[in-house]
Amino acid sequence: MPASQDQFQPGERLGDFEIVEEIGRGGMGSVYLAEDTRLRRKVALKVILPELADQPDFRRRFEAEARGAAAIEHPNLVPVHAAGLLDGHLFLAMRFVAGQNLNQALDQHGPLAHNTASAILSKVASALDAAHAAGLVHRDVTPANILLESELGAEGVFLTDFGLVRGLDTGETQLTRTDQVIANLDYAAPEQIKGGRVDARTDVYALGCVLYRMRSGERPFPGTDTQKMWKIVNDPVPPIGPEDDPLDSVIARATAKDPERRYPSAGDLARAAAEPGEALTAQLPERSVATGPAAAGYFEVSEGEGVAAPTQNISARRESQTEVLLGPAPARAGRRRALAIGGGAVAVIAGVVVAAVLIAGGASDPAPQTVVREKTVTTSEPAPAATSETEGATETSTASEAQVSAAPGLETFAGRAYSGLAPVGWEHELIDKPVSNYYENLWREPEDPESTFIRIDGGNPATSESPLVASEPLVEEVRQDPEYREISYGPDYKEGREAARWVYELDGDKRADYFFVACGQGIASVGSTKPERYPELASMFREVAFSTLVPCE
Repeated sequence: MPASQDQFQPGERLGDFEIVEEIGRGGMGSVYLAEDTRLRRKVALKVILPELADQPDFRRRFEAEARGAAAIEHPNLVPVHAAGLLDGHLFLAMRFVAGQNLNQALDQHGPLAHNTASAILSKVASALDAAHAAGLVHRDVTPANILLESELGAEGVFLTDFGLVRGLDTGETQLTRTDQVIANLDYAAPEQIKGGRVDARTDVYALGCVLYRMRSGERPFPGTDTQKMWKIVNDPVPPIGPEDDPLDSVIARATAKDPERRYPSAGDLARAAAEPGEALTAQLPERSVATGPAAAGYFEVSEGEGVAAPTQNISARRESQTEVLLGPAPARAGRRRALAIGGGAVAVIAGVVVAAVLIAGGASDPAPQTVVREKTVTTSEPAPAATSETEGATETSTASEAQVSAAPGLETFAGRAYSGLAPVGWEHELIDKPVSNYYENLWREPEDPESTFIRIDGGNPATSESPLVASEPLVEEVRQDPEYREISYGPDYKEGREAARWVYELDGDKRADYFFVACGQGIASVGSTKPERYPELASMFREVAFSTLVPCE
């Protein structure tokens, strides 16, 4: 019988893996140095917490992302040897890298020289670009997850511990679980703190924080967990030191609060850090390499996701269940053991604190804030990032001011209850409703007016300042329609604004419904088209929605 029921002990086995020692513990479980007795090699064995393995959505995404991670071959990514379910335990077996992680090296040696930091950054960025090109987001890029085989050298740099299934549902980060934060707050992006959608640019933010740590020797935002969360949402990353450093502007852009202002790829960040101030983009233009769920503006989920999985008592049958997704099928052995959450990447904090930070800071702050005007891009490609956080003219403004500019395919629209952008050349109809200060504007595409349209309703009295709470009655009403098929429903953020984003199919068409709250009023923007045309128009639907503003009196 194990000496402790909260972890595996040396000498115990999970299938063909014999535990040597525990080498790490975090928000998803524990990592062990283990011996693969069949192939006679050492592996890093990650065993997932039982309460996470009990969740059908978690298991489904774990399996999908484990296969995806195993399919990536890159010299700077720790390869996955096997993954699956053994004796009721979800596990991931990876190559064991002897040496130390970057966090340990920084604690030992302090700040790194520019050339050394840039060399390490380049290797990690290359690994991230490979993952993003495969549609995967790491979600937990930290010095502890960067392994070094040699003493602070550019050779033998590996990125490990992909944040498998840290974001459930439709790609959004699930920041809190049972009053615990599943992320390392020192490197978490604002969208992770807010519970918003993550993509490749979330990893770019974290990599910018890693660069800051390598050059300064310090974490970007010291303090308690609550203080860190406040600063991540509201404050810029401080300068590297008292003297001007050419990397300050590079880090500022990488860690911009708005993902659209960050470098579009990790490689772009690494190239800028290698020669700060140099026009490297003349040889290598900036571009995103991300695809699928890692791409900016991607709101799709695979077929069947977003629909509730059949209810089943997984914990009741985990004892006897063995399923290997990758690698040879090890023999059954061992028993169920509960794994306790400890230190590492887990910061314990009450969920109410998360809410307090979000309510008190960020976009909800009533004080005037500095905003940057930027051109709106309406193609399906991600918006080009600015060359610095302060590029272009800046001015002091409140969030209620309409700040929109026309772009290809869109034009400025000034309505009776709101203003924003509208598609050029589409048929427009204003519909007055017999309700005080309520107006509906409808734009239809001439080629497909019945299926492809944008409808904006403004002037609805809002029952809550939270878009998700305020939109819930409408969502519940539509969910009763027998032709309704839900794809995703959750928060979305752009340039400091929050919306409830709701993607679903109804009557054979696919729709993206954005709901905002401003000045006590609700405003809904619905884009609809045939499912096959949705990828083409999804970015435009979102652009129109977030440009729509209600003036506060």
